[in-house]
Amino acid sequence: MTLKQATILKQFITLTMALMLAGCGIKPNAHSGGDGQRNEAQDLILEEWVTDPDGVNYQKGDRTDWKKIMIDRPGTLFVETAFDNKNAAVAVGLYNKYGLRLIEKMKKRGSTRHVRFEIDINQGKYFVSIQCKTSSDNSEYSIRASMIGTSGVGNIPRPE
Repeated sequence: MTLKQATILKQFITLTMALMLAGCGIKPNAHSGGDGQRNEAQDLILEEWVTDPDGVNYQKGDRTDWKKIMIDRPGTLFVETAFDNKNAAVAVGLYNKYGLRLIEKMKKRGSTRHVRFEIDINQGKYFVSIQCKTSSDNSEYSIRASMIGTSGVGNIPRPE
């Protein structure tokens, strides 16, 4: 075996071992608490703040939470999410019943803890995804969906 072949073999073995070790880590949604997939979404009642004290935590295997909203009439849907950890980067997205993303807003690391969006929708079933963007992100959060457009961060229940 030549020196070049030995070097290539060493690199191949090193890369293979690194990939195997990476695969042994906690999967991003292995411990999601039953809401890590869209088909496991928890109900989100219109006009009510819901606090998730477990929040999302990529390293602990709870990267994504899903919420389900039933809309009984066409109109404008407002979704507000308040995060406790301002240093987390988290995406909040709205999806239709087929899983097509309609809108997504990002809370950037170090920015405000409040994410809000509005979108015109029809009657039907919709889903909200709350997802950590990187493996170091985590945060507890409160979320509300509204068809009447009220907003304000002063009355958000805290997860503590």
